[in-house]
Amino acid sequence: MKFRLFISSVQKEFARERREIARYVRKDALFGKFFDVFLFEETPAGSGPAQGVYLKEAAECDVYLGFVGTHSGETGAAPTDFELPRDAVFELIVNAICHRDYASHASVQVMLFSDRLEIWNAGSLPRGWTVDMLLKPHSSLPPNELIAGPMYLKGYIERLGTGTEDVAKLCAKSGIPAPGFTEGVDFRAVLKRKIIGDGGNRATTEVTTEVTTEVIAEATWLSKAFGHDLNGSGLISDLLHAVGISEREDFRKRYLRPALEAGLVEMTQPNSPRSPTQKYRLTAKGRELLAGTKGVPPA
Repeated sequence: MKFRLFISSVQKEFARERREIARYVRKDALFGKFFDVFLFEETPAGSGPAQGVYLKEAAECDVYLGFVGTHSGETGAAPTDFELPRDAVFELIVNAICHRDYASHASVQVMLFSDRLEIWNAGSLPRGWTVDMLLKPHSSLPPNELIAGPMYLKGYIERLGTGTEDVAKLCAKSGIPAPGFTEGVDFRAVLKRKIIGDGGNRATTEVTTEVTTEVIAEATWLSKAFGHDLNGSGLISDLLHAVGISEREDFRKRYLRPALEAGLVEMTQPNSPRSPTQKYRLTAKGRELLAGTKGVPPA
């Protein structure tokens, strides 16, 4: 059995890199044995709407390898003016990677809304800590030292225990509110986007909602299963039919279990998880996710 590897990038400048990685994986004796590579540009004409094909492959692949440039637009005729402090966003993403719970199948999720940036992390604060402590001097207690250590040595973490304070300072310097932190079924960091005043009327910058591919993958199958009724529920057989997957265990592993652990879906009978009449429904968090990605149609 081969794993499906989707190699992608937002910027077209990485087309050569995508092809080179695909060529290497296909020709390597070990990687070629275990991975089947998908490149979007190799999709035959007439395979369907481009967006639908892309979202379907992103949702169904086993591994998504994405290339993201760090300096696009900073030189030449169109310099980039970062709306949010770049170093603050970088710090929060690194923090999420270092502090997430790797026993969970849920991923770190980065979502850009019209008024805020949210970073969701399947983790929790150390015992006895509160979110208010993060904006004050505090010690560093990373749960994943094997990840935090190399991050520190590489320079991704400049000073242990000061990251969230530094984010607050960067926000103040950029003229936006201090970051917000919440802890529930997951840990969430929020950066408010700048507000534009127009004749006394306050309005957020008009932008199209952007989401990461991981969130698109979650939203795609959730939209198929619950998009017709965000408050509805269904048996696992109903969800399988709606999503178009026949293998029940594969569906549980790749879609249902991560969504349950991420708090996007819940059981209607949590005390009887194996009940034959068990149904599943969206949580408030799941409904919020679909609302935030309502511009992304299901594949």
